[in-house]
Amino acid sequence: AFVDRSISALDTLEVEEPSPTGIVGAGLDDSLHALDPHCAYMTEDMFKRLQESTEGSFAGVGIVIALDDEKRIRVVSPIDDTPAARAGLRPDDRITHIDGYEMKGEPISEAVRRMRGRVGDPVTLTIRRVDESFEVTVKRARIEVPSVTASIIDDDIGYIRVSRFDATTLDQAQEYLEELEEKMPTKRGIIVDLRRNPGGLLDSA
Repeated sequence: AFVDRSISALDTLEVEEPSPTGIVGAGLDDSLHALDPHCAYMTEDMFKRLQESTEGSFAGVGIVIALDDEKRIRVVSPIDDTPAARAGLRPDDRITHIDGYEMKGEPISEAVRRMRGRVGDPVTLTIRRVDESFEVTVKRARIEVPSVTASIIDDDIGYIRVSRFDATTLDQAQEYLEELEEKMPTKRGIIVDLRRNPGGLLDSA
């Protein structure tokens, strides 16, 4: 059924790259998305970009994005302490334009490509938030992303915030747990805060 649907959808596909590879990729992506909105087909280049984003550091503005049901770029989560977070971007904001280029219908890889660049160079994002539209200009930065932070509440409650699951998350979490054990000889419990965590590497999670 999956193969039949992929073949029948070929005539209606909007293909960015009209090559055999591009057509097959678009067909697979469309059919996978129909099976599960969280599934997507990745080219080798897209997969490399994904790997970069889960290494714990990358160059850009500091947001996790996805496509919504209308093929618009949706902000899943701003990464803590990055240009995007400091500029006030919020989960479920829509990025309609990047430096004036309309993004509706564009793949995530194109949005990533346009938002990344040299550290210090500005990029202007047009944001749609409910019924409001506005522009935000941020400077690209080297995003060193600590995926785990920790603190102590009322002297006896450990608090661990996990903002994403990347290649360094497990090591960071273990280090913080050891620190909390040393600083809190008597503890009531530990809070693990996963709010606004967009996911990441399954093994790390």
